[in-house]
Amino acid sequence: MNFTFDSRICYIIGDSKILLIDLDKNKNSFNKLGNDLRNFIGANVEYVTKMPTQQKLNEYTIVFVSLGVFNENTALEQEQQELLINYLQQGGYLYLESGSMWYNDEDFGLKEYFGIVGEPTEESWINGFTDV
Repeated sequence: MNFTFDSRICYIIGDSKILLIDLDKNKNSFNKLGNDLRNFIGANVEYVTKMPTQQKLNEYTIVFVSLGVFNENTALEQEQQELLINYLQQGGYLYLESGSMWYNDEDFGLKEYFGIVGEPTEESWINGFTDV
């Protein structure tokens, strides 16, 4: 098995506003991420547990969305995906965490912005990702 990894790091400079949208049902990672961003680099971070309006999304330079993994995951609805697509089209930066979205969840156009396709295993779990 061959793996290729391309790591790109974006440094937050200045007063970037960061939004953490925690839709993961177990809520176990984004609180820590928010605290770390605040405490270690002094970032301007807001933590929410519901998808905000388009106007609110567009106030942020960077948006992190946590959907979780099976069986504690949340599937994005069409309206939520459209909000994130519009955010990306406005020049926003989006990080999306999910184990299930890439293969199991219905796509309303958001997946193409990430350039990856989930590959199922025999058990319908994600085995890996393939570039589009």
